[in-house]
Amino acid sequence: MQAVALNDFEMGRLLLLTGDGFCFSKEDIDMVKQKRENDKVKAQQAKILADNTSEQNEEEASEETETREKKSASDFSIKRKTKTTDLDTETKTKAQTETEEKESETKQAGTTSQEDTKQQKKTQESQKPQKPDTPEETESTTPPAPTPTEEQEAKTYCTIEIRCDTILNNMKALTAGKEGYVPADGTVLAVSKVEMKDGDSVFDVLKRACDLADIQLEYSYTPIYESYYVEGIHQLYEFDCGSESGWMYKVNGWFPNYGCSSYKVKENDEIVFCYTCNGLGADVGGGTY
Repeated sequence: MQAVALNDFEMGRLLLLTGDGFCFSKEDIDMVKQKRENDKVKAQQAKILADNTSEQNEEEASEETETREKKSASDFSIKRKTKTTDLDTETKTKAQTETEEKESETKQAGTTSQEDTKQQKKTQESQKPQKPDTPEETESTTPPAPTPTEEQEAKTYCTIEIRCDTILNNMKALTAGKEGYVPADGTVLAVSKVEMKDGDSVFDVLKRACDLADIQLEYSYTPIYESYYVEGIHQLYEFDCGSESGWMYKVNGWFPNYGCSSYKVKENDEIVFCYTCNGLGADVGGGTY
């Protein structure tokens, strides 16, 4: 039997035991746990990257379809104009032929007076079809190149990280049965690049990242404050590791003193959700509240 055959719960219980005489050393178990956490982080990163790539491919396919539709519409318009021009040319040629026949008959008869002849020519001139406008004949047949939409030009990103490493120093205070949800290095989600939408809050980015990485997230909404409150991430909830424990967030190293759904994210913001065990945030650098 090897240490890799143990599940997370079994390894967690063995790490709580002290003394020698066991078939696995603490170093062996720690090594297995670290490898599993590393594999998990890589899988999360790969999933987020794959989802971002999938969205980009869908947008490119949509652009290509739109370009083809525009080209088809342009080709149809050109063919229609060409057909109209050919019809006008045919009508003009027919009118000229009739005019030439009438002139020939007039010369052969020789009975028409000079005034009647002038009048007849004026009538014939007025009956000639109008020449198509030059702009329609010389209109460019090359469809304009598609330009990127405002939404594509405005695509922006920020980063987010989720950590609970403070629990590692307070395992004795952790609610029984929660050991298996605490990663060996305290990293629930490593630093990940996530696309942000216009007007996104920190909560919006957190929810999107958890959805992409399949991380459990539970929250509640308080109507009076019009704010969301993060109760639990990765099955780790407030008060799971002491009466002062729970989730906090910081942006670019600063802990705001208001809810994460009220903080509007800017491009390249660095968001970190961290679990505090003692001092209402003092153990994660957030001071006390």
